[in-house]
Amino acid sequence: MNTSNIFKAAHKLVKATIQTGDNYSATFAICLKTVYQMAANTLTSLEYRKLRMVSKTTSNGATALMIKVDSVADTFLSERAVFATLFGKSKTKIDTGYIVTGRGETFFPPSDYNNEYVYVYVTKI
Repeated sequence: MNTSNIFKAAHKLVKATIQTGDNYSATFAICLKTVYQMAANTLTSLEYRKLRMVSKTTSNGATALMIKVDSVADTFLSERAVFATLFGKSKTKIDTGYIVTGRGETFFPPSDYNNEYVYVYVTKI
């Protein structure tokens, strides 16, 4: 991801998050740091499949990733609250960026009683 794309993504994030009375430059600095973190933590579609993350839309419309507790995906999403995907043909542009917004309770799905799973809620930016 080149610098131009990083700055464009940061400006887009500022426009989506800034509130009345906020300082644009301070908000931009925070968003720029967030986008740099996203760029450093990008997943290709192959890596996404290897982590065995299953995307779900919950009954209230939130996006969640169902992951196995104590797996590589669980570690990735708990240590890095911001990540991005590179599903498109381009290897320099972030296709979609996400911020982890919360975690659900652990549960045992009917298909796998041997392992605990958790929903990690994400917001697309």
